[in-house]
Amino acid sequence: MSQTPNKISRYSILGLGIGLLAIALCCLAIALVNANTFEPFFAHILLAGSIVLLICAAFLIVWAYTELGRRFGSARDSVLETAASREDCPGSDDQQEVVLRLKKRLEELQKAAAEREDELLQVRLAAIKHEGALADWQERALDMFASMERILTGEERLAEDGRQAVRELLKRYKKLMEPLGVSPIIPEPGDPFDALVHSRHGLASDAEVPANHVVKCVSWGFMVNGKVHTTAEVVVAQGEDNDRIGETEW
Repeated sequence: MSQTPNKISRYSILGLGIGLLAIALCCLAIALVNANTFEPFFAHILLAGSIVLLICAAFLIVWAYTELGRRFGSARDSVLETAASREDCPGSDDQQEVVLRLKKRLEELQKAAAEREDELLQVRLAAIKHEGALADWQERALDMFASMERILTGEERLAEDGRQAVRELLKRYKKLMEPLGVSPIIPEPGDPFDALVHSRHGLASDAEVPANHVVKCVSWGFMVNGKVHTTAEVVVAQGEDNDRIGETEW
């Protein structure tokens, strides 16, 4: 009796994963069909949300199938042990009939397990396909961040109200892209120079900034999947330890 709640839980999670997969595919289809009519930011949100839902659905379905496969394996071992113990005992017609029923049940379980393995393979292939879509959207996210950088650094003319709107958009977009593994590196004046994520663009004298600290960010850097994709270029305050910064960069 204790196995019934676990069985229901596994099928519930499987159903939830299939439902999420259907919702994600619908959202993805809507975004792709209406890509030319939707606002770029809304399209990014819809597509990114679809990908996140697809990944979650794939994870739930894979987990549920794995647990069901283990359950079928345990049932198969139990049937084999029961059949073996009954065959060792002095037999009768009734016992032989029970053994035959058990063997038939075992064959049914093996067939069901094979079907689940085929379905699991299809889910894994779909997950690999979605990984390619994720990489594509990471590149799109980097392009979007680059556009915001050009606006906020003055390369594109825009009123202050517009810049403030872009700053708010940047905050929301950063949170949106974090689940996809993309985040910008935006050093602020006064931040310590970090050779792991910064590259020195030049030196400058600034009485308000300590030596070997950032005076100005020249260009943003980016992290992708927890690794440095592009270092941020910065102007560093002059000081006695600047030579050591150069040695570290080499």
